[in-house]
Amino acid sequence: MSPYTRHQLLVLLSIVFVAGAGLAVGHWRRLHPDLVDRIERLDRAPTPDTDGPRTGDTPAPPVGPPRRSKVSRSAPVAVQAPREAATPSDGSPMDLNSASIDALTRLPGVGPVLAARIADGRPYTSVDDLRRVRGVGRAKLERFRELVTISER
Repeated sequence: MSPYTRHQLLVLLSIVFVAGAGLAVGHWRRLHPDLVDRIERLDRAPTPDTDGPRTGDTPAPPVGPPRRSKVSRSAPVAVQAPREAATPSDGSPMDLNSASIDALTRLPGVGPVLAARIADGRPYTSVDDLRRVRGVGRAKLERFRELVTISER
């Protein structure tokens, strides 16, 4: 015998389902901010009036304040210049234990934040030690495995 009726269990299950769906949508929005921004701009885009203006029609006032997404649309998007090669001009691989943060950002898929994390994780004994750095996955490590080396300190 259950302490809840069927109706109460159904309501409880519905609440759990709606909460889970909300968490899933929030997670998806955090993973795809550029796509969310594009979809929200489509929602706000003016629709062309195919019938033309009608006499006596006045546009409805907006309901509530305008919605804003968490992604800033006011900041201009900077176009990055092509990065220099990740290896020095002599063709030798970059040493992870002594490379500067600026040099680490020239690796494919490594930005300033990840470069700082790589620098904070020093010293490394092998290239595979980069896997312990948050943000360096298997695929990213394979992309620049040939471009880096580890020197003995």
